[in-house]
Amino acid sequence: MVRPTSETTTVTMILAREPLPKTTAVQLFKSLFLARRSEEYIVKHYPENQMRTPMHMSMGQEFVPVGVCAALDGKADVFASYRSHAAFLAQTHDTDRFFSELYGRTSGTGEGKGGSMHLAAPDQGHMLSSGVVATQIPVAVGAAFANLRLGQTLLSLDRPAKAVAHLRTVPVDEYERFGVLFG
Repeated sequence: MVRPTSETTTVTMILAREPLPKTTAVQLFKSLFLARRSEEYIVKHYPENQMRTPMHMSMGQEFVPVGVCAALDGKADVFASYRSHAAFLAQTHDTDRFFSELYGRTSGTGEGKGGSMHLAAPDQGHMLSSGVVATQIPVAVGAAFANLRLGQTLLSLDRPAKAVAHLRTVPVDEYERFGVLFG
């Protein structure tokens, strides 16, 4: 639960370690709202049979990828499995390319061929989403290894919806050593 503590500066979250700046709280809300409304739109319009792709909705799960992607602040390569709508939108905020892909348009992330479960926007940090179970894992490991070899400090994040549990159980020096988090 979020309780405002000041009109202009902070929002205090129950059980939070420190106050959350109001601008951050507003940005998180906007990202959550974008993910939820996008999925509500899909649920409403999918029966019209214009979106020619199977859907795996992530409604109700959007808070985790939104929070993780916000915390990473664009400093990670994100790899996701199915139910990746919220992860894609949290990382990119790109509804035009997202919906173009769902409607099979060439302006989509995969030129209309990847559909709902195969989203990618490497230029925006969302490296890939795959509907095939576990296929993103070796790619995330390869990207982490490439980043390590290139001397880059990017983190490869596999399945941001589940990675939050690992953020508290793995020592920080292990992140640096491996450069990849698994969900």
